[in-house]
Amino acid sequence: MKYLKNFFVLSFIYSQFLYSNTLENFSENSKLLGVSLSPYGDTLTLIAENNFGEEVLYLIDANKFSDNKLTVINSFGAPNLRQDGGYSITASSICGVTWTGPEDFIFQICGKSTRNEGQIATGIWYKANIQSKKPKKYIDSGFSRERGSLYDPLPLDPDYVLFQSGDYQKLNGLWDFESSAVIKVKTNKRNASVQGSTLFRSKKYCYEDCQRTGIFVSAANDPENPVAIIGSSDYEEAHLHLYKREGNSWEDTPSLVLPTTLQTPFVGDDQKIWYTGSLDGKSDTLLVSNSLEELPEPVNLGNCRNVRNMYFHPDSLDPFGVLADCGDAFKMVYLDDNSKGARWHKSLVNQFPDSIIRFGWTEDGKRAFVVISSSTNPGDFYLLDTNKKSINYIGSSNQSLDLDLLSKSELFKFTSRDGMEIHGIYSHPKDIEGEVPLIVIPHGGPKGPYDTPRYDPWVHVLNSFGYATLKVNFRSSGGYGDILEDAGDKVWGTKVIDDITDGVKWTISNKSIDKDKICVIGASFGGYATMMSLIREPDLYKCGVPMMGVYDLSIMFTRDRADASRGQSRGIIDYKTNVIGHGDESHMLVHSPLNNADKVRAPVFFIHGAEDKRVPIIHMERMQTALSKLSKPYETLVFNDEGHGWRQEENKLEFYQKLRDFLSKHLDT
Repeated sequence: MKYLKNFFVLSFIYSQFLYSNTLENFSENSKLLGVSLSPYGDTLTLIAENNFGEEVLYLIDANKFSDNKLTVINSFGAPNLRQDGGYSITASSICGVTWTGPEDFIFQICGKSTRNEGQIATGIWYKANIQSKKPKKYIDSGFSRERGSLYDPLPLDPDYVLFQSGDYQKLNGLWDFESSAVIKVKTNKRNASVQGSTLFRSKKYCYEDCQRTGIFVSAANDPENPVAIIGSSDYEEAHLHLYKREGNSWEDTPSLVLPTTLQTPFVGDDQKIWYTGSLDGKSDTLLVSNSLEELPEPVNLGNCRNVRNMYFHPDSLDPFGVLADCGDAFKMVYLDDNSKGARWHKSLVNQFPDSIIRFGWTEDGKRAFVVISSSTNPGDFYLLDTNKKSINYIGSSNQSLDLDLLSKSELFKFTSRDGMEIHGIYSHPKDIEGEVPLIVIPHGGPKGPYDTPRYDPWVHVLNSFGYATLKVNFRSSGGYGDILEDAGDKVWGTKVIDDITDGVKWTISNKSIDKDKICVIGASFGGYATMMSLIREPDLYKCGVPMMGVYDLSIMFTRDRADASRGQSRGIIDYKTNVIGHGDESHMLVHSPLNNADKVRAPVFFIHGAEDKRVPIIHMERMQTALSKLSKPYETLVFNDEGHGWRQEENKLEFYQKLRDFLSKHLDT
């Protein structure tokens, strides 16, 4: 209980005392990292930093909860970890809480390594009771090649939890998955293993043409009829299996073969199967089937599509609505207007307009923790009590910000030069009229990730400088169907960049933009896109800020300097070959910024982490050498203690300050 005395750190959550936003406000890391609620709502957990910068798990009596008053019943700090599996852990933390019963829970330990790649999931799990003096080690896969990750805890089935286990094997000198499995682990075990009690095992991962491989699990937490739906997918198809719990055994039903675009299946009431995904490859929508014996059918969502989240009834297993792209904004589409969940959601929308509202309901539907976020709010946490008809504030992800000073984001879409529909997000600096400079921010990935109008500190920092921002979900982006996602394969340096360019031209025509003051800034693949945009559109951009970017595609295929967290695996090489286009030397030359340095005319500001293992700093060094030979101007900022991204507050602050100086030099004259 030694951490109880440090709980007063949370008192800062309850005051908004700053009336202007500074760079320090934006660079501050969240001090409230996670909230969860026990199955029947008696206990609230908070993961928060104490006065010493340590992450602590606090257990709060939810029955004695009110604004500005928390009753702590227990707390745990993350245990210290030693070097294991080639990682030297410098700090450990708690990676979320999963309840396995009304008073029992498990949590995984994460750690920061000297490799500076952010938090690492250690595969080490602890279990505890709300009254435990200290947690007990539950599972320790300890960085081994047999890794486990929690899938569905079945909180009303306290005897078991479900894990995914990935088996690695070495083939032709390269590590890769041999197969994936779902295993059931008894909660009353000590020092359990993720190697036993296999419930499901996927077919072997292929080694030739596998871009989409994976395994997914969903479970219906009905204590009278526990079921789990488990699926595996490869590039060709997905296989779904429904498992029913019979005593101590799980009985498998015949599998259903589905298109791989169908994702995140959920078992609803009467064993209905709900999906998000696409039947036509064009957009993600909501689908439902009555059983695994029937193919899914789309649910009528009107003009809305590109579903992002399902919202489930507090007292049933079926969804009452979905969050979807309705053209001008992401909105809730209600499937049951009069349901309890819909009524509560509508009441909160009235209080918090233009916000995304997420619930974490208790099993009896009487309480929920609520997360309210938007393009101008990183996230506020509340405790909802349906019996008392009350909602109490818990805390904020960034309590230092004055949210009223932040600019809202706008959704839009346009047609690319070759006829493809592309979506974008625009944000104009608040209270500034007339034409303003524009900052274009291509996202990373590129295959799969996509931008949404969620809170983004980069956007708001740039808005605070007086600049508008533009994000484009170019081909390769996820969330809009496989056709758009696959259309970016092998055209990274051409059509992907054209989509960004077309988005900029649309913005110039439709928004108050100074067309002579446009800069492009991106990280990871966004850094690559930044350089290729400067190369392909030298008359469009006044400057560029590529960060931790790929500039020489050939480096990505060398074993010692590859983009791979675990080395050059077979699956990674397949991805690079199919998506990037390795094998055609002329293609690699044309698509690498390094080989097109002579076309760069705008000043460049390179930023990189010296410890970046995903995109090694040699990319930047080679690009700078090429520019130096041509007497091209550039500036450099290197963080010696960072990897693929900036995680330390002092580094974020320095980044924002020097970015402002660079942009001011080239855009404010």
